[in-house]
Formats: sequence, C-alpha cells, structure tokens
Amino acid sequence: MTEIERKISLLAQSFSGKVEQCQIDFAIEYIRYGESRLAFETLCEYICEANADMNLEDFKLILSISYSGFELDPLILIYLAKLVRDVPNSPSA
Repeated sequence: MTEIERKISLLAQSFSGKVEQCQIDFAIEYIRYGESRLAFETLCEYICEANADMNLEDFKLILSISYSGFELDPLILIYLAKLVRDVPNSPSA
C-alpha cells in the first residue's frame, strides 16, 4: 500500500459511523483497482453529502492528500472546512 493509499484509508476510518459504511467501502474499493484519486474524491463527496462533522486533524489529512497531487475542487474544500467542529483549546488561567 502506498503512502497516499494509506492516508485515504485512514481518512475513511475516521468517518466510520458518520458516513454510511457501504459508502465508505464503495469509495475504498477504488484503491484495489488502482484508482486512489477516485477513492479520495468519492469519499470527500460522501462526507459532504452526509454533512459529517470532522475534527481539525481530519481536515488536515484531507489537505495533505489534496496537496499531494489529488487536488479537490476549491468549492469542495471550502464546504469541507465548514464541517470542522474543533474548538481551539484556550490557555488555562
């Protein structure tokens, strides 16, 4: 498994329980056929369709994959960014 395939699989695992498992499985199946880009794009579409909350680490992983040559449409990235629900920790007084 390549590094990019590993990252896509890790991303898919992060959305187990937030996106229908059959959709996650369908997207990941593309990796088995050498279609990692399609797996990534499909997974991101399913995340958007489900309005699945994500943490900042999930979004950073999406950006990492996208910047590795699997560029997503900027409008999809904007939509995904709006799904991030992390609140930065404030320093304790």
